[in-house]
Amino acid sequence: FVSAHYPGSVRALYDWTPDEATIEFYVPTDPCIFRSKHSEMDDLALPSWCGLEPESFIFYHRRLLESDHVSHRLHSWIDLNFGEALA
Repeated sequence: FVSAHYPGSVRALYDWTPDEATIEFYVPTDPCIFRSKHSEMDDLALPSWCGLEPESFIFYHRRLLESDHVSHRLHSWIDLNFGEALA
């Protein structure tokens, strides 16, 4: 944990956080979702394995998230992060 990596207030956290579940995360029509809206923050860097193409990155993760492997284990992840397993 490095406190400097986190915003100093809830408002700053809200300002830094992109809207969740935007269509751009699932439909690779506009790669601007990887560009920062804030001058003090860098753009999201794509890994070299996806050829630095936003479309390839989104396609790969979408395929994983829609897989049977994830579908059969999703309830465990939800419990681990938000539910009973936190107690």
